Amino acid sequence: MIPLISNDIKIILGKLGAWPCDFGAETAMALYHVATKHLAHNGTVVDLTPSGGKSTVILSAAAFRNGAKVVSLIDKKAIRPVEELWFNRAYKTFKLKDTCIAAE
Repeated sequence: MIPLISNDIKIILGKLGAWPCDFGAETAMALYHVATKHLAHNGTVVDLTPSGGKSTVILSAAAFRNGAKVVSLIDKKAIRPVEELWFNRAYKTFKLKDTCIAAE
């Protein structure tokens, strides 16, 4: 499988499809554009309490483009098992290990 995180944002959104989350494609595009505009080279963005991992994938795409990193802070006490399943799936499917660190 190709490292999807390096592809165009529209391809990434297509692969995410109906990934469970609280926002749609329009919001994802807005998040991506704001992150690419304001995230400095070698900078770090923090994703607080990701649920299904969609925001982490979008932020990781922006970080990849800008040569930055994402830190996803996960509260193991608050995350539901299904959310953790989807987050782990996103982390593996989109090969986020080079741009994203998941931490508790």
